[in-house]
Amino acid sequence: MTSPAGAMARDFADRDMLVAYVQQEFPASESVDGHVAGQRGGRKAALAALALVDPAAYARTRNHLDGAVTRLSPYVRHGVL
Repeated sequence: MTSPAGAMARDFADRDMLVAYVQQEFPASESVDGHVAGQRGGRKAALAALALVDPAAYARTRNHLDGAVTRLSPYVRHGVL
């Protein structure tokens, strides 16, 4: 992966290459937490997650400890949705 000086690479053939690149660029991060979340990013993944939301169940139970959740927060937070 080559990028202009100081810029990080952005294009990867697959997710495994992205993970390897990030681990290479930030080797100390693995000592803190080497876990890579399974949740995928991007608009396509966000729209798929949105399609799974049951609005009625969410509205009825969202304030309960075991209520329905949307798992959309990362997509909303990063402006994908």
